[in-house]
Amino acid sequence: MNLGAGLDARPYRLTIPAGLRWVEADQPSVIEYKTMVLEQAQPRCVLERFGVDLSVASARCELLDRAGHDPPTLVVTEGVVPYLEEPVVEALARELHERPSYRWWAVDLLGASLRRVANALGRRQLGASGASFRFAPPNGAEFFRQLGWDPVDVRTSWSMQRRIRREPGLLRALGILGTQRVKDAVGKTGVFVLLRRSETRGIARA
Repeated sequence: MNLGAGLDARPYRLTIPAGLRWVEADQPSVIEYKTMVLEQAQPRCVLERFGVDLSVASARCELLDRAGHDPPTLVVTEGVVPYLEEPVVEALARELHERPSYRWWAVDLLGASLRRVANALGRRQLGASGASFRFAPPNGAEFFRQLGWDPVDVRTSWSMQRRIRREPGLLRALGILGTQRVKDAVGKTGVFVLLRRSETRGIARA
């Protein structure tokens, strides 16, 4: 399940099983436009789309009930969570955990320092759309553990950029010349996290 799927076209270009069920959800206008543009294209799996405002709790829960069935499901929220307020992230984590078919959750997070810088540098573009980066927990992926989700794989965005040789020149220089303290600080600016639903831990309630 890809929440906030945007114009992602992976169901059309990845080598995946034809019987795989792939669910996309985003704002109705985005889904309408995407469906129109890809009308003549053939996905490589069983593709379903839902137009829904994910910031509305009732609509979000209705989607999770409609789309979540018995098969184990991976939830992807790529480029979504950093734009949400913390209470919304908490609610989403609980809503997913309450539905046992959602077993894994792939999420990207910003560090607090990068959130401030990104909002400052992107003020004009973000302001035009009424968006801003809001969620950047000081404890990173550990934020989700109290909500019933165990971090099982945490990778810094910097390390992944270095692996595929796509890091910006400044970060490349810091990787070579920077002190360990600087490298540690840069490494905390953003992470990619794979969470697994905890079967034993209770969920902390506010």
